[in-house]
Amino acid sequence: MKYDILIKNAKIIDGSGTPWFMGDVAVAEGRIAELGKLAPAAEAEAARVIDAAGRILAPGFIDTHTHLDLTPFTYNNSQDPKSQRRLQQGITSQIFGCCGIGPAPVTEASKAAWMERTFGIHDASEVKWNSFGEYLNVLDEQPLGVNFAGYVGHGAIRHCVMGYENRKATPEEIEEMKKLLAAAMEGGAVGMSTGLIYAPGVFADKEELIELCHVLRDYNGIYASHIRNENARWLPSVEEVVEICETCKIPGIVHHLKTKAKESRELVAKVLKTLSDARERGVDVVFEQYPYEASATGLDIVLSSWMHEGGKDAIMARITDKERFEEYRQSIRSDYGWKNDEEEWIGAKNMLVVAAEGHPEYNGRFIDEIARDLGKEPVETVFHILVETDIQSNAAFFGIKEEDIRTILQHPLGMVGSDSDDVKVGETTHPRTNGTFPRVLKSYVLDKGVISMETAIYKMTGFPAARFGLHQRGLIRQGFHADLVLINPETLEDHATYLEPFGTPEGIDLVMVNGQVALENGQPTGIMAGKVLRSR
Repeated sequence: MKYDILIKNAKIIDGSGTPWFMGDVAVAEGRIAELGKLAPAAEAEAARVIDAAGRILAPGFIDTHTHLDLTPFTYNNSQDPKSQRRLQQGITSQIFGCCGIGPAPVTEASKAAWMERTFGIHDASEVKWNSFGEYLNVLDEQPLGVNFAGYVGHGAIRHCVMGYENRKATPEEIEEMKKLLAAAMEGGAVGMSTGLIYAPGVFADKEELIELCHVLRDYNGIYASHIRNENARWLPSVEEVVEICETCKIPGIVHHLKTKAKESRELVAKVLKTLSDARERGVDVVFEQYPYEASATGLDIVLSSWMHEGGKDAIMARITDKERFEEYRQSIRSDYGWKNDEEEWIGAKNMLVVAAEGHPEYNGRFIDEIARDLGKEPVETVFHILVETDIQSNAAFFGIKEEDIRTILQHPLGMVGSDSDDVKVGETTHPRTNGTFPRVLKSYVLDKGVISMETAIYKMTGFPAARFGLHQRGLIRQGFHADLVLINPETLEDHATYLEPFGTPEGIDLVMVNGQVALENGQPTGIMAGKVLRSR
């Protein structure tokens, strides 16, 4: 048999969680043709031979949580349209549409407001779809550096039907949302995600979500949730996910499991036990995690949830209303548990601006620093930045403890997901976008020994492939798609930091996507071999 590539002398970690073994892998026509002890006889049959001595060969990593829905589209002005930075982490497939946020469905009436508020797209005429299936079709026409699969966002569905209204959905509106969800599942979505701290998802009650999730049962779709609270009400927020999945008999995922609660050790134990106990009684719920001490999202998340009602124009009217500023400030203080000025300033020390559109002077600086320079109070400074950037600002929010990261990473129900942002030219970002996967392997496997290399790679490959139904991916098996990554543990290093988030990892020597070499010697080859992976 003729092979396109033979990788010999590899330390193979196959993605199943079982111990490594030494062997060779032959690739032909985009698939793993054979594996085992193939060399030297197979070398004569191979167009190219790669000696992997001293290196680990693993399945390509699957990023279980991204916001990279529009990266391939040239009009989005992305810093990574060819997925170069994905490949440099060893990522070959990614899940988009997380946290209830996605580019579809949209109606002609809702499209302009949703795309501008959610993705910063000011010309909705460039958006050539309405339904989720149509979006996947248009995505399929773009050159893709990695494979794409995704959720339909509950926020997008609700916005189509109700806009940014803060109220209970009527039975008629529920039925309309269910039709949109069913159409998205027919169009290829892997499930539905919610963002229950973001408008309009924050306005939905549990009953609405249960009604929608009954649709997911018909398609074996996943319910994934950015839960309502990750601090004092973290446990009941996780319990809500369990209850929804148990009631509807569907699989579930808790997005980026973490907490910033001050007394967190016991709380982490309770949350992990809640998930384990749910599994014991037959509820198919798991989670994903990123290995950083700060979260990141839009700076407008500082605003109280009710302040998001009505969309961007209504938000701008509120944060520019000086007569009601103190009312808004006290509401925000109550949300954060700040009792006085001093606690507000302490809270501001944990908020790092990472991307302020049109105002790079704020990037890489904490809110308390900016506030002192401007001669303003912290909440007033947040309002000021939001107004100046037309609400297009992102920030990192510190407070996640290293001890909790380790404890959660050791739990068998967790996968790895970066929560990566679609960063535009001229913007900066959280280091997780460019460093999550090498960081887990280098810091938590090689340096700290928190988990084994086999376990870490399983959390990045075989586990998510099974969870998302990415058929014949995530494992090194004969006949499987040849998504592969070659890792040098001697040089592996993560260089992305909060102040230098575009640091390029080292030690990811070669990446194959669908049997083609997309990255070699740490550098992209220019080959765009990714595909859209539909659930149906």
